[in-house]
Amino acid sequence: MIISKNQSIARNYVRVHTDDRTSYGGNQGWFSKTEDKRAKLLAKGGCGLVACADLILYHAAREKLNWEDLPASFLADDAHRVDREEYKQFLRRLNRISYPILPFFGSFNWQVPICLNLFFRRHHADVRIRMLLRNDRKTRKAVISESLENGYPCILLIGPHFPGFRKKPGVTFYTMPAEGQMVPTCSDVLAHFVTVTGLYFPDDASAPMYLEISSWGNKYYIDSEELDRYIRKYSNPLFSSLFYVKKPERA
Repeated sequence: MIISKNQSIARNYVRVHTDDRTSYGGNQGWFSKTEDKRAKLLAKGGCGLVACADLILYHAAREKLNWEDLPASFLADDAHRVDREEYKQFLRRLNRISYPILPFFGSFNWQVPICLNLFFRRHHADVRIRMLLRNDRKTRKAVISESLENGYPCILLIGPHFPGFRKKPGVTFYTMPAEGQMVPTCSDVLAHFVTVTGLYFPDDASAPMYLEISSWGNKYYIDSEELDRYIRKYSNPLFSSLFYVKKPERA
């Protein structure tokens, strides 16, 4: 499969109202480590939970679903924007029911499909979440492209170091203040779940393809070649996982 065009679902992605802005997806950093024990866990290790919550809300908005356990502000807003405090309560409910977070460990890749598929089965939704088993460079990009073409984001885990007995680099997140001008913003990111919402190709044909992502309530970009190199050299395809939406084939 040849991928050569920009793809993005950013226009329809989840937005959360904060005090002074509208976020791009959720952010576990909205929990204060001084609130309570659960908030402290969510603040430190809630990135996978956020990715699950955002995918649920995205699917509900896309299919115009009015499940009663979704945030009231989300159901009342035609643009499906969410109040931050209601979003945090939604995260707490998911955490209690199907997505535990462990002290010191956070969460694991297998929790993503379990949490989401339990939720979708409970609501009789006709989608399921699959983990990409053949997680090589070519297949990973093809699956992301196909998912975006079908109107869905993917969840990506930038895995931990493997083996992890010595210090190694992570992955850089970029912002794009001007068209095509990537600015490094966060360095050495690892052991972190993000949501892939697009693919971006700079005008310079020699430049790498970038993954457009949602993380910490912001839109960032990841150099796809740097990600591939990180998974190959410093992590492992079993730990740096990709999850995508699978809809049943209809006769």
